[in-house]
Amino acid sequence: MNFSPGFTVLIFCRLVCAKSLKRACSGSLYYRKPRSIGTEIPIEKTEAQAHRKARFFLTRCLLGGIMKLLGSFGVAFLLSSAFLGAYGITPAQGQSTQVVNQLPPALRAAVLSGNSAAIIAAINTLSAGNPALAASLAAQTASFGESMIAINPQAAIAITQAALTVASRADVQAAAPQQAMMIASASARVVASPAVQQANPSAVAAVTMALVRVASNPAVFATSPTLGAAIAQSSIAVANALSVTNSTQAVAIRQSVQQMTSNPQLLAISSTLANVNTQQQQQQQTQQNGVGQGQTTPPSDSTDIPVVVEPDSESQNNASPT
Repeated sequence: MNFSPGFTVLIFCRLVCAKSLKRACSGSLYYRKPRSIGTEIPIEKTEAQAHRKARFFLTRCLLGGIMKLLGSFGVAFLLSSAFLGAYGITPAQGQSTQVVNQLPPALRAAVLSGNSAAIIAAINTLSAGNPALAASLAAQTASFGESMIAINPQAAIAITQAALTVASRADVQAAAPQQAMMIASASARVVASPAVQQANPSAVAAVTMALVRVASNPAVFATSPTLGAAIAQSSIAVANALSVTNSTQAVAIRQSVQQMTSNPQLLAISSTLANVNTQQQQQQQTQQNGVGQGQTTPPSDSTDIPVVVEPDSESQNNASPT
């Protein structure tokens, strides 16, 4: 449990002043024992005077408690640090919270629900037919999906799938090709995560094929050939990782990448893409030889997708992130 500073001060002062408050409420302000033996003699003669004295005494106790609290600030800091270390927000949670707070309220609610259809509907409603605005909202959504990898892989792939669905629209790619590429690259980093692959391999395969199609658009690819080539190579690694559990979908991913790396328009832009095509053909040949000899070729290591900081824009399947 996390307590607000005001509540902490109140509890501390109550503990410090408990005995004094008990004295104030028990009536000891009204009477005291005389030095000589005898009955108790009233000190205050009027109820108003007694109330004023009680209020003064209570104020003094509270101020004294606050001063003691400030005096023991070092101890309090150490205790709070230990508490946050055991129960506090992790860096991944802090990052996801920062990202989601930047979303419009309607989109934030949809994203936190983890429902892909609700996220897409929220983006369509907020964009009001403006494809550039839809691209901006989808890019923010994809960024949040990526931040959820370590917290909730199932939610990460569901949110990413919604963002990529918006980026797959032709009008969005035509209006904002750079943001479409950034959404594709963020999606590639999500599907490259082993935790996400284990959480929902079928969704990973579907998202991988979709992001390859987005990156294969010549206008989108031209915004960052380096990212496009990295996406192609990373998608091959995803296909290799899924070849055991989802062999049919893994073949479909390889076919999508093959079409991308064989596209003359893209090859004219990036020589690196030609190298990816050559590596893929060599790998397929090696796998075929291994199968013919009864051997299994281990999947290749995944390729890291560069993280590109998105420039400031002009606007800002059920798996709940929480």
